Amino acid sequence: MRNPFLKLNEKGYTLIITLLVLIVLSILGISMLGISANTINNMTNERDTQSVYYIAEAGLVEKRAELYSQMINAVNLFRENYEKEIIKYKDGIIESSITEGIYYDAVKSSIKTGQYLPIKTFEEHFDEPNPEAIVTLSYNENKKSFLLSSTGRIGEKKRTISQEIEVLFDPKVIPIINTDNNNNRLNACYALYTSGAITTGSGTINGDIYSTEKLTIGNNGASLNGNLFSSEDIEINGSSGIRNVFSKKNITISGGNINGNLIAENNITISGYPTLNQNLIAKNIYINSWFDSLKGKYKYNSSINFNPIGNSTNNSSKIQKISNEEFNTIISTYGFTNSCIQQVPKLAATSEVFKLPTNTSKPENKIISGTKAYLIKDGSLNFNDSIPNNTTLEVVSDLYFTNFNIANDRTLNIDLKGGNRSIYIDSLNITQGHINIVNPGTLKIYVLNNMWVGGGSTINNNGKISTSNIYYSGKSSLSIAGGVTLNNSLHVKDANLTLSGGGRVNGDIYGYGYNTIKVDGGTSVVEQLFLAPYSSFIHSGGGTINGNVVAKTYNLSGGATINPPTESKPIEPEPTNPDELPDDSYNLLNPLPPKEE
Repeated sequence: MRNPFLKLNEKGYTLIITLLVLIVLSILGISMLGISANTINNMTNERDTQSVYYIAEAGLVEKRAELYSQMINAVNLFRENYEKEIIKYKDGIIESSITEGIYYDAVKSSIKTGQYLPIKTFEEHFDEPNPEAIVTLSYNENKKSFLLSSTGRIGEKKRTISQEIEVLFDPKVIPIINTDNNNNRLNACYALYTSGAITTGSGTINGDIYSTEKLTIGNNGASLNGNLFSSEDIEINGSSGIRNVFSKKNITISGGNINGNLIAENNITISGYPTLNQNLIAKNIYINSWFDSLKGKYKYNSSINFNPIGNSTNNSSKIQKISNEEFNTIISTYGFTNSCIQQVPKLAATSEVFKLPTNTSKPENKIISGTKAYLIKDGSLNFNDSIPNNTTLEVVSDLYFTNFNIANDRTLNIDLKGGNRSIYIDSLNITQGHINIVNPGTLKIYVLNNMWVGGGSTINNNGKISTSNIYYSGKSSLSIAGGVTLNNSLHVKDANLTLSGGGRVNGDIYGYGYNTIKVDGGTSVVEQLFLAPYSSFIHSGGGTINGNVVAKTYNLSGGATINPPTESKPIEPEPTNPDELPDDSYNLLNPLPPKEE
């Protein structure tokens, strides 16, 4: 008989099941632990890999920003070198390929390539050594591009990314320079150039004279120690020291002493008894006196006539007919159109020179510390004995004044903070005072309506001429007299200008209108240019000009003198405001997409 309790005896299974569950859970736990450890390890590795990439990228971005800043220096250097290089080329014309060459040379010399110092300004990365980025810069001359390569490091981990950055040539960086046969500001090859009549009384011109109208030399004791050139007729009644005389038309001479040749494309007529020390060369020659003291030859191309005719016998040995070829060679050699006349400077357009205060604000009111006196109030500056002498006005932006008054022998210091600034003034009145320019920069003073400077006043007397310019647009006559010294260049739009009584402008003087310029007495202490091609120029009172005079007409009297420059000097480039140098408006670099190496 079977035991009825056998089927119901399940004792011990619970233990077995429990053990089985524990075994399964242990297996699963161990597996999960391995997976978790592996996941953590992968996450750490991925974190480091990502971090080292970002470090490399940060190094690339930082040095790319520095490269943009260095490109500003390259553009500055290019602009400085451009003016120096351009005058080496014929007629001042410089091809675009030459310009770009100067630009890329400036880029190469301004930007240092190679490996930068490691960048170690990153935060600590867990228990790893401090991260760092190693960046190198190289330049590909053929491709005209830079290559930035940045390697990020965290311990043994490192990743490298690189970026090619193309160097662009933006024509907007080229400084504006007038190159139309206008390479030199001062030219040693001439003293005086006019497009109208020249009238000479007592005085001296120690250099060549050019005129595009009839040139008349009176018998008034003038000493003209140079060559005479005219595209029209020349009439000589006296004078001494003249070397050669050239006319594209006719020469008539009745007196004076000529040391060189007389050359005319048409006719030469002698009436009277001048002293002629070399040859007469013309298509036709007419001798209307018993003149027989020519020391050279009568070289004619078409005809020669003596009146009285008997005078031809006295001069027969000096008469020489020349061929068309020889005559044309002489004309081209000594002609009016030559390298010197091509260098006579030209005025810029008045719209470019005489600026208006568009969008220029008036200065804020300024009370002098320790006083109740206003230096500036409601847009007007008034500097008198209520304000301490040698007060300084800081000019960090362009300003517009309705009035600018200095009196009582006060000195105003204008601090430009190294910038190039413009001041616009409706009415400038310096009855007795001084303006010094400190921390230049350059200062352009635009006087829009009225200008009076007197009483021994000075402007920029402590500085270089090139650091200041005055532009006068008013209609009233301007007089620089009474010991006034302007140590800058002066541009006058329409008004008449007189320099007398010890008044002096040490820079160049430009006249843009059909006005009158008078120089009565005084001596220029530096070589300077008077460029006034539409003006009547009156030179008298013993005044001495060292430099060039360009005018419509010229009148010499009273023992005045012109001495030409001792050497030619190029036009100085217009200074550029550092605040205006390259910004986002210049297209300097083109970064290509970064790549991981």
